[in-house]
Amino acid sequence: MSRSALWRQEANVQDRARHAEETFARVISEGSTIHSHKKGVLPLLGDDTFNIHPVVLSSVAKSPYFVNKCCEKLMDWNMVVDEIYYEVKHLEPWTAGASKSPSTAFCLLLRLFTLRCTEKQMTLMLEHVDSPYIRCIGFLYLRYAADPSTLWTWFEPYLYDEESVQVRQGKGDITVGEYCRLLLSELDYYGTRLPRLPIAIERQFKVRLLQAERSEERAKQHLENEAAMQYFQKTGARVMALYGDEENPITWYDAVVDRVLLRDLESGEMLHRPKFQVTFTEYGNTEVVTLGEIDLPGTHTTNTSEEGADESGRGRGEGSKPDYHEKRGGGRGDR
Repeated sequence: MSRSALWRQEANVQDRARHAEETFARVISEGSTIHSHKKGVLPLLGDDTFNIHPVVLSSVAKSPYFVNKCCEKLMDWNMVVDEIYYEVKHLEPWTAGASKSPSTAFCLLLRLFTLRCTEKQMTLMLEHVDSPYIRCIGFLYLRYAADPSTLWTWFEPYLYDEESVQVRQGKGDITVGEYCRLLLSELDYYGTRLPRLPIAIERQFKVRLLQAERSEERAKQHLENEAAMQYFQKTGARVMALYGDEENPITWYDAVVDRVLLRDLESGEMLHRPKFQVTFTEYGNTEVVTLGEIDLPGTHTTNTSEEGADESGRGRGEGSKPDYHEKRGGGRGDR
């Protein structure tokens, strides 16, 4: 190759780099404008890097796919979601092969950051029925840039979601629930690093993930126990249920089943498992609890913290085995 050809080649490389830099600056600016005018936009923490590792961010921002396709042709949330549906096949930050190029998933993730998601759009992504990749890129968006104090509220309903997704290229599938738990518990992410969580929130997540694991195990045990399931679904049945808030640890209390919920209260869709509206007899407050947050009377000591439970998920001071047939006058609900 002649010297003049080399100069032209170098000039073309520099032009492409300059164009990529200008394009990224433009979509960042457009995103800031959208944020100031769009209602319900999810607040993002950090600067224009969106807390993405500098090596990954630089590679994505210079990628021809990100510059020429994502930024020039995918101009709104709907178009990006459609592109995820058709093009994303895994969730690693890099594509396989000798050339370490950024993945389609991370290019589209960055484009979503520049467009800004509203809370409604994020909810639609997490509950999307057509593609697990749309859902998981939503979770990744939240993990990278949402306020860490809000993450549990977003993630908790999906911690044991059983839809399959291929995270690594050419590797076996995992469930969406496993992916969610990974994002909340790990910093290493397939060749890059997720942003570090505040220490207090990281510790809180560890406790809550353990509690969620116990609740999931308890729910599965209930589903295998036909007599217990029949008992729980009787209005007026006396049970034990978990309750906790920002000021009080999650604790077992005596409660009464007011209503069995078989459909989601907002969407009207059938639930995978029943939920229960219960009234806590000691305080009179009414809450909705999951199958894993309810148990038979006498199974746990009243006011026992779930954090103090042993590995089986049963509270210290376990009571006697309940009698499903005992009548209301004896202190237990009708079967």
